[in-house]
Amino acid sequence: MEDERKTKKQLIEELNCLRNEQIEQTIITSEKFTKAFLQNSIPTIITSVKDSSVVEVSDAFLRLVGLKRHEIIGNTAVKGGFITKEQREIFFNELNKNGHIENLEMEVRPGNGELRHGLFNSVMISINNENCALTTIHDITERKKMEKALRDSEEKFRLLFNSGKDYLAVHLTGKDGQPGRFIQVNDAACEILGYTREEMLKLTHHDVDSAKSSGHMPALIEKLIKNKHILYETEIVTKNGDKIPMEVSLNLFSLNGNRATMCVARDITARKQADKELHLSEIKYRTLHQSMMDAFVSVDMAGNIRDYNKSYLDMLGYGSEEINNLTYKDITPEKWHMIEDEILKKQILTEGYSHIYEKEYRRKDGTVFPVELRTVLMLDTEGVPIGMWAIVRDITERKLAGEILAKSHEKYRLIAENIMDCIALVSKDGIIQYVSNALEPLGYEPEELMNIKGLSITHPDDMERIKTLYRQGIENAWREIAFEMKVRHKNGHYIPMAVRGRTLFDLHGKVMGGFFVARFTEPQKAEITLLDQKSSYNLTDLSPREKEILNWVMEGKTTWDIAKIIYIAESTVKFHIDKIMKKLNAVNRTHAVAIAIRHELLK
Repeated sequence: MEDERKTKKQLIEELNCLRNEQIEQTIITSEKFTKAFLQNSIPTIITSVKDSSVVEVSDAFLRLVGLKRHEIIGNTAVKGGFITKEQREIFFNELNKNGHIENLEMEVRPGNGELRHGLFNSVMISINNENCALTTIHDITERKKMEKALRDSEEKFRLLFNSGKDYLAVHLTGKDGQPGRFIQVNDAACEILGYTREEMLKLTHHDVDSAKSSGHMPALIEKLIKNKHILYETEIVTKNGDKIPMEVSLNLFSLNGNRATMCVARDITARKQADKELHLSEIKYRTLHQSMMDAFVSVDMAGNIRDYNKSYLDMLGYGSEEINNLTYKDITPEKWHMIEDEILKKQILTEGYSHIYEKEYRRKDGTVFPVELRTVLMLDTEGVPIGMWAIVRDITERKLAGEILAKSHEKYRLIAENIMDCIALVSKDGIIQYVSNALEPLGYEPEELMNIKGLSITHPDDMERIKTLYRQGIENAWREIAFEMKVRHKNGHYIPMAVRGRTLFDLHGKVMGGFFVARFTEPQKAEITLLDQKSSYNLTDLSPREKEILNWVMEGKTTWDIAKIIYIAESTVKFHIDKIMKKLNAVNRTHAVAIAIRHELLK
């Protein structure tokens, strides 16, 4: 045979060639393994079972632990600092016991100190006749974070679910939308219904919702399937049969592949009661609104009339459709527009309301009449003005009564100012409130005696007697009393007077003070009159007040003007003018001014 004819040398050469090929193949295979090992995307490490030293690591492992190759090779994982001694013992105990490790979860601490979580899988291999562990590490840090976040979220949900004051429950729902048994309920739901949690989990939403018995549930379920959400009001039936009004929200969602519904219900007993009270309040308001004798009106900020009562329509003569097209300025004569604009600006918008003020309205038939009103600003919940309302009163009759009263006052004033006797009104505490002009012979101007004690011009000998009489009159209410007294003249001497008095009452029968009519005795009166006649032609006898008034007459001021300027009554101004004309022998006030100018009595 050919092989037998080969020389020993040839056989040796062939054996060497074959050995070299095997070595080359082994080297190639080893290089491929090494390259695959190093470039593997999964962090991989080979450690000696004998002394736990690191034999080789992949690039991915280096990236995981953040170390250099020379910092790891030949050292142990514990010395490298990325696992603890306790973890190493757990790892090798498991490896020696089973010959492999599957999904052992351990913490890894890279060189930067950031904690990572790894899932370790390891098998035994032999390298150069030495037992080694080939270990792969799957970085599950992000998964752990997600799991923790999920647990935290579930814990928050659990806390929120159970700590909420509202009724919360989850129940399974069939494809037809019919509610199944409860699978989760919170403490509030159990407390509201009076069931234990175990009892609740045996019930369905139908068992506690009165909408089923009322026949409304089918329509609600149809709406829930269509919209995935419904909100409605119903009554929840408690364990003992009580019914609690609730606002219920149902939300359809998917739970582990099944249809489920989240039920959130809120007790609206207080709201229902508030609604009832509000309704009753509105009825009371509307009843008051329509039954008021005074007129009521509200307008928006543009002045458009928005609400009113029957009295307002009757006052103006408009119908509802007509008044709705008007503003408050349409029914107010133009002369009042600027005045009301000032009231709006300075009172209503700044203070929130106006003082009571008067103006005029114009009826549908064109007649104008006086009204009295007070306007109040309306604000929304944010404090923004949205309108105004007012109570309006027709004061036509009051104005007429006032005119009649004023005429009556004027009539009695003329009587009081022109009789020869002196009239005085004195308060309860003896203060003179009014004296007529007939007191002139005492030398005083009427205003000089106003607001002083009556006893201050009484003769000392009469003081105690007059004081006692007046006290008795206040306490016992004189019908009429007559007495004599002496009154001090401005120059200091005393003049006797005959006095008649009676107690003065108000409209309610309460004592206000005393009313007195005094007359000078004849000798003294004649003496005073004679003195007055002798001095009436003396141009220098004009008092400062008379000169002041005559100066205003020269300026063209009327009696009313002068009264307002110097703050006295019109009647007092007339009295002074009459006295001036008498002293100057003037036929009228113009003549009096001319005489005074001629004799240089005026400035």
